[in-house]
Amino acid sequence: MTYVDNAVEGLILDWRHGRPGRAYFVTDQHPVILRDFLETLFSLYGVDAPIPDLDADTAAQVVPVPAGWFVGRPCTLRTDKAVAELGYRPVVPHAAGFAAGFATVKEALASDAA
Repeated sequence: MTYVDNAVEGLILDWRHGRPGRAYFVTDQHPVILRDFLETLFSLYGVDAPIPDLDADTAAQVVPVPAGWFVGRPCTLRTDKAVAELGYRPVVPHAAGFAAGFATVKEALASDAA
């Protein structure tokens, strides 16, 4: 996951120091299990149903994103190149960004309910 301030930091560093034709991953540099993230997000919206386990063939047919994310295979986005070539470092720690993001969602939901 990448908190918006960290994504913007990566964009600015790429604009200033990136090399033409290069692509860089920027993240909060903290492992996140997508299923756990989505289940937490769904619970904020009142959805109290777990994401079902799918076998790889079924997931590849019905899930509109890389199916491996939903069947327990790791998907690692490495920031090594952004760190080495751009000097990238997250400006907001993962825990702070995660908390701020969920606080924003909760506030929006409360506002919509009012």
